[in-house]
Amino acid sequence: MGHPEDEGNNKKQSCESNLIGNHFRGEIFIECLGLLNKSNRRSCGLSSETIADFESHLQKNIAFISQQLKQGAYKFSSVRGVLIEKPGKTDKRPLRISEVRDRLVLKLFP
Repeated sequence: MGHPEDEGNNKKQSCESNLIGNHFRGEIFIECLGLLNKSNRRSCGLSSETIADFESHLQKNIAFISQQLKQGAYKFSSVRGVLIEKPGKTDKRPLRISEVRDRLVLKLFP
């Protein structure tokens, strides 16, 4: 029986190997979507699009991103800056939140 981290590594290797030769197939996007941190499903970039919003239009989003990548025209969006509290402290630290689509593209190219 494999370990959960082995499964994550296998998915990551699969994402990498399927991109070689510009094979931007829908399945690879779905695999890499599974690698996103979903602990805060309300997390969003400047557009306010959450992971749930992105997933509700998944095929359309994948088709758009895939086409942009194939054409070499994909542009990363600006990030949203927030201040979050440090656990057990009154200090806050800056955090930059990328758009869901940008996070997905970053998973495609580790």
